[in-house]
Amino acid sequence: MLSRRNWLSLALAAPALAQTPTRWRSVLNIDNPGVLPRLFDACFLTPRIGLAAGIVLFPGVGSRQNTTFHTEDRGQTWVQRKSPDIPLALFALHESHVWMLGERRLWFSSDAGWTWRSSSRPRHAAGIHFLDPLHGFAFGGARVHRTTDGGRHWSAIPASADPLLPQDRQWRLAAFSSPQKGWIAGVAHLPPAPDARDPFGEPLTRAQRRDLRVPGLVLLQTTDGGATWIPSSCSAPGEIVSLLDQGDFLTCAFLGDSLSRFPGVVARAPIAGGSWRTLLQEEQLSVRDLLHHRGELHAAADNQGRAEILTLDSAGEWRHRPVHYTAQGHPCFLRGPQGAFWLWLDTGMIFAPVS
Repeated sequence: MLSRRNWLSLALAAPALAQTPTRWRSVLNIDNPGVLPRLFDACFLTPRIGLAAGIVLFPGVGSRQNTTFHTEDRGQTWVQRKSPDIPLALFALHESHVWMLGERRLWFSSDAGWTWRSSSRPRHAAGIHFLDPLHGFAFGGARVHRTTDGGRHWSAIPASADPLLPQDRQWRLAAFSSPQKGWIAGVAHLPPAPDARDPFGEPLTRAQRRDLRVPGLVLLQTTDGGATWIPSSCSAPGEIVSLLDQGDFLTCAFLGDSLSRFPGVVARAPIAGGSWRTLLQEEQLSVRDLLHHRGELHAAADNQGRAEILTLDSAGEWRHRPVHYTAQGHPCFLRGPQGAFWLWLDTGMIFAPVS
């Protein structure tokens, strides 16, 4: 997840909260009558400088404004500015190397997002991840692309189009635990198992087997900074939204049918192969982001629209911690000042822990 995708690798190594906070304060809340904000991503570039990006809709007049929000005082005040494009994703190494993936172009800023210059972007890209100022990845649709010049030029990674991968794959996120070791993950649909049965225990008909699709996970794994990749696919409990590499196994958050009793699940599986073991599945709970720190697994979730954090302690119990009564929307972890982890919500809100 900086954002649920872009700063996930840093979250594994950076100092975080000694304990998940029990109180939070709102540092950004776009609450203007007649305005409908939507944040798509957020990040801190330095301990003082932060950047959030999204759109502001004006339903009454049927218009929208592409927007960025800037802070230079640890989130105490924010300045709203017009964005040159619809901002789909942000990634920052520091204030002099900031990338914004737009709907039309890729944008680069060397001054903390105040000015931008554009370059072409891979078609269908939905997310970006950079290892250093030159080397990075763009993913989305059926392919993953790589750059070695800071995003000016891109080339497809052949492994992302491996013929053994499902044809309907959609690459969704990147998660690096180090500059060398990382994953790019996506969603797909797999045919049912040969011995699959219908709800009544009968073998599937030819029509059922043609129409039924099992949620799948597609993966690219690298241990050399993206020079080579190992593609794979497997069945999954839903559509992946967050991934943690925890050594011998992967821990992932998946979304299912939003209208179902259990719209999401957190599950774990061995990297070497094996079935998923459910860690968290509760009624009306959708986990959107995961963070591991000091032996504890943290999940940012929404429960019927209300944001909350759950923590799996060393005893194997999940502790529920509501964020704030105004925190409505889908939450994701944000690496804030001094290594503390904040939350940003797609509804245009950012929350900081109260120390």
